[in-house]
Amino acid sequence: MKNLQNQCGFATFEVILVTAIISVLAFVAVPKFNQSLDVLRLDYQMKKFCNTVEMARSMNRSAKYNPEIFKSKIQPENTEITLNILYSKRGYQLKNNSKTVGEPVTLPEGFSMTNAPSTATITFDDDKVNYNGTVTITSRLGNTAEIIFDSVGRWRGSRNGK
Repeated sequence: MKNLQNQCGFATFEVILVTAIISVLAFVAVPKFNQSLDVLRLDYQMKKFCNTVEMARSMNRSAKYNPEIFKSKIQPENTEITLNILYSKRGYQLKNNSKTVGEPVTLPEGFSMTNAPSTATITFDDDKVNYNGTVTITSRLGNTAEIIFDSVGRWRGSRNGK
């Protein structure tokens, strides 16, 4: 018979102990990973909204010209660039003369968008935004990102008041 005292391998108790340690570490790591993922999604949505605002400003600048340089009957094109906030669809849409530019943007499930003062349309004039207020994007876990527009037409974004 073989000598049972010279066994090499893991005992049941050792396997149970290692499994318990791994499960405790996973229990601690998963919520932090979920929170980090939520913050990354919120940052992406804020940057996407800021890029849309910058695109609208750029479209508005490039659509303006001085008709006095022409001596013929050319009339300036009346462009109206608007950013519509779609509350029912949890998103926003860029329009040029009431025609949709690109696809409407829908926020992910659990995200919401609010603005104060509440208006469904943000307009652009010359090189500035005709809106004085704050657009807030809220994530599934309650993190917030704010895009703040001032009275001069400038804007800036911040996350959780930072």
